[in-house]
Amino acid sequence: MGEQSGRNATADGETAARRIARLKQEVAALREDLRAAGERERQLGNAFQNRVRNNLAALRSIFSRTVEAGTDLADVADHFRGRMDAIGRYQLGAGEFASRGFDLDAIVRDELIVFATSQPRIGIGGPPVRVDERTAEALALAVHELATNSIKFGVLGDPAGTGKLDVCWTVDGDRLTFLWHETGVSVVAPAPLPYGFGREFIEQGLPYQIGAETSFALTPGEVRCIVECTTYRPNRDQ
Repeated sequence: MGEQSGRNATADGETAARRIARLKQEVAALREDLRAAGERERQLGNAFQNRVRNNLAALRSIFSRTVEAGTDLADVADHFRGRMDAIGRYQLGAGEFASRGFDLDAIVRDELIVFATSQPRIGIGGPPVRVDERTAEALALAVHELATNSIKFGVLGDPAGTGKLDVCWTVDGDRLTFLWHETGVSVVAPAPLPYGFGREFIEQGLPYQIGAETSFALTPGEVRCIVECTTYRPNRDQ
């Protein structure tokens, strides 16, 4: 009887020891989870602060250049509102689309929707491709600026003309080549246009913001803009 009691006590002791060891492991795992959660929270906080700073810097730059180029208060307000609308829809949709990117075809059509993109002289097309939020904002603003320029000097400003606008793109691996091409433009003068916000953004802003390679050529009767950048990658840092 005493021997049996001793064995039971030993077994109970071993069981308790295993439970204690398991509890220690669980506590250690919980501590690691809490540490990892705290680190993720810190990283998210830093990323949010960086994003706010970058967005404010971009807004200040856009506003300053809009004011510099504006002819009056109404002109400044109109252009600034259009530019904010171009990038704002992707800021607001960032959470919804962050895991799968933004469709390039939809970006282009959203910016050109007021110009009846179904009409024959406006062509839009390319393979299905998605871009991340930062690239979506930048390309949307670039298309907005190209459309604004076209209203003033190109195909979109000459609805009765015979000019044609082609917006197309190709994809090679994770590399996107985007083309805005206006031909048969009767409004464009032989002299170069002033170096305004739109062209500055395309030639300087896009390379800085998304690492794009760009070219902008304006010749009598023709406008050609090429943007080469990276397509959406799920693990790409935002």
